[in-house]
Amino acid sequence: MHKMGKRQRSLFRGSFMQKLMYKQHKAALSKISSAVDIGPPHIKKDVYLNIRGMRNDKYALRRIIKENIELLERLNQIRRTHGLSNSYNTHKRISQTKLHHFLRRIDDIETENQFLGCRLLNVKPMLSKSGIPVSARSSSRLKFERSHVSLKIREKLLMDQLLHPKIFLDLEVKNIRPLGRVVIQLYTEACPEMVLEFARTCSENKSDLFKFIRIFPGLWLEGEIAVKNRVLSKSNFQHEMNMIRHDSGSCILSFAKCYLTNGFPYGLLNFTISFKPMPVLNGERIAFGELIAGHRVLECTQDYGTKNGKVKKEIVVVNSGLKAYIAV
Repeated sequence: MHKMGKRQRSLFRGSFMQKLMYKQHKAALSKISSAVDIGPPHIKKDVYLNIRGMRNDKYALRRIIKENIELLERLNQIRRTHGLSNSYNTHKRISQTKLHHFLRRIDDIETENQFLGCRLLNVKPMLSKSGIPVSARSSSRLKFERSHVSLKIREKLLMDQLLHPKIFLDLEVKNIRPLGRVVIQLYTEACPEMVLEFARTCSENKSDLFKFIRIFPGLWLEGEIAVKNRVLSKSNFQHEMNMIRHDSGSCILSFAKCYLTNGFPYGLLNFTISFKPMPVLNGERIAFGELIAGHRVLECTQDYGTKNGKVKKEIVVVNSGLKAYIAV
């Protein structure tokens, strides 16, 4: 037998050890377990099918159907009773004042007085200068025709100043630059007390009582006057709802209808000046004046407003007065 050499013995020993290590490594790999869960995910049926959401939708649908049925029954009852019982309308009914009836009565009395004056001017004596009675034939020829006696120009202007005063306000961006003058014509027939307060404040040049609190570009300019009026602080003061229509033009001076129910806060009168015609405000706001000059000045104030009404720069009134008392 040939004896194995030293080199052959080392190769045999090396191959044997490699095989043994390989077997041990393979056995160790077979016992390894993964630290990460690689199995399929666990399906939650209630989340996947959204059972809870479907149940909530079912209950909501039942509630909506029930409310709709109750609403239809309510509407049916209101229609059958013409809204006289159990109505949703909780607003207090605002009774109209008798101001327009008074104004109409005044016009009728004035017309009758003018007609009576015409008759008195056309009356002829029953006796002549010589004392002879005038014949019935000549007296029958007298015809009394109704005619209107025209007032003098001075009286017309005076009446216009009293019933439709014109006020002016000089506006300025505080501590920055002046904007200009706006002239507003007021209508006493719309709200006598409100017009009186505006005219009184401007005639006394109490400009610091005016304050503009909100500006809505494209909508209106909202302001306040710090005056005390006991009549306006009470409900249902004299007013005429349709004296000026909001769709007749822009720059309409008005106040909210809600003040007719509860009155203005004592010491504070709120008003707005619109930037454009707004037919939607007819019947909702009482208009008592309109801008007749200074439209561009009013348009410039829109640059200092925001969508939510907050004023960027404070706009103040530096001077005010009655247009009738100043030289043009």
